[in-house]
Amino acid sequence: MAEKKITLIVGKEEFEFNVTTEDFNLYINEMKLDSKVAPAKNMLRRTLVNQEQKSRINELCERGLTINLASLLLDDFQGDIEIEVKK
Repeated sequence: MAEKKITLIVGKEEFEFNVTTEDFNLYINEMKLDSKVAPAKNMLRRTLVNQEQKSRINELCERGLTINLASLLLDDFQGDIEIEVKK
């Protein structure tokens, strides 16, 4: 199982996350056609290292940053990899 510590800087505030393959898979499995924000918010809360910052993450989510933050987290977790389909 892969595990990666990721730090997101929002303004001047740092948030540390510990993302695992299990967290990533759970996020994907929770997503439905009509529900994308709630799974993203759950993943941010679930992987946040400093739980004292949970209220601050909630505030940022209330400002509409949920998908942005989760996308950055997932992109960094997956890393830079190029995939092609050979025809």
